[in-house]
Amino acid sequence: MITMSGSISTAYYVSAPASYYSDKEKENKTLRLISGKPIQLWIDYDERDILLNVTMAPLGTQKPWLPLLSTNLNLSMSGSMHVGFSASTGSVASDQYILGWSFNKSGQSQSFDYAKLPPPPPPRSQPRAKPDFRVAVPSVISCLLVITFIGTAYKMWIKRYEEIREDWEHEYGPHRFSYKDLYKATKGFKERELLELVGLGRFIKVYCHLPTNKLQSKGSLMVPNKG
Repeated sequence: MITMSGSISTAYYVSAPASYYSDKEKENKTLRLISGKPIQLWIDYDERDILLNVTMAPLGTQKPWLPLLSTNLNLSMSGSMHVGFSASTGSVASDQYILGWSFNKSGQSQSFDYAKLPPPPPPRSQPRAKPDFRVAVPSVISCLLVITFIGTAYKMWIKRYEEIREDWEHEYGPHRFSYKDLYKATKGFKERELLELVGLGRFIKVYCHLPTNKLQSKGSLMVPNKG
């Protein structure tokens, strides 16, 4: 945007979206000021033709022959004048820095030595976002409820399928064997491991492991027939 007299409401001004003409590709290229990439700007005024041209391009690019803005503007005024820059990226907050300035009131201005330009200042550190307790608290409560539900269900399942013990077993300890242990002890309930058939059950040999790893016969145990 080119403004005159510093007041947009009363002054003459022209504007255009940030872009530059690529001499190689023969088309306009859009420039994003918020990208953070350095940009070079040329402001040329022809006093004879009363013509002001504004040209921009990425830093290090040759000056395009087609300016971005061109307007007839009489800058031959009495009194003091000032020249400045202003930039805006819309609703997003940003900072713009002028890394170099070459100005000449008559004739061509001096070209830049890009190697001598200072680097742009480092980006500002973004403040850490504060946790949103409106989301965190319900999530934590939901997790606790799920864990409590799973734990309660597991305890109920264990209690439902746990072995029922007689009163005397609480004092002397359980005196029973699982089907799996009996199956292994009798080598598949083979006949030679069974003593005799009585009624609906069979008696099997029962052994007890002593501390010396010797086996000692402890009598017999009745096991009901399956089926």
